[in-house]
Amino acid sequence: MVNRRELLFGVCSGLVCACGRRVSGSKTGLTQAAPRAGDPLDITGSVVLPDGVTPATEVVVYVYHTGTDGLYPKRPGGPPRYRAWLRTDQHGSFGYRTIIPAAYPTGRPRPHVHYQLWGGGLPVQWSSTVFVDGESRLRRSSDGVWRDTHGLTAKATADDLQQSIRHGVRDDPKTYASRVTIRPR
Repeated sequence: MVNRRELLFGVCSGLVCACGRRVSGSKTGLTQAAPRAGDPLDITGSVVLPDGVTPATEVVVYVYHTGTDGLYPKRPGGPPRYRAWLRTDQHGSFGYRTIIPAAYPTGRPRPHVHYQLWGGGLPVQWSSTVFVDGESRLRRSSDGVWRDTHGLTAKATADDLQQSIRHGVRDDPKTYASRVTIRPR
């Protein structure tokens, strides 16, 4: 169950909001609790059906990653600080702005983003873990924001998500956008 004092979801001004903070502006966005800022990263992506070609529409894309300290939760056992729920559009596309995650405190594995998918006729499943470091396709634009593109292929079969990683499905706010921003407070 979501601790409503820690994480509040709703729609305001066409934006998906979290942590009880209002987001203003015309772009769709999501704010997420996080104690530290980092280098901004814009991710665009798409999901295709198991045939590898057909766009997967109306699919929930749950994304999460570590903060700049290499840790997921703010407190042990809590949900990841950097996470968002998105829904693919009619082209199977999604996008979000976040920060470049850090490797775990042990230094391994490399910085990465986790994806889970469900809905739109697909069962709950893990998708790709995408590495976002010097070995990926990161490129920095003139505005100082890093950019990358992630392509995900859905499976026809469900994955048995262990309790420790069911936070995406468990905390599902049922409010989505195809583009969001994951921001530190």
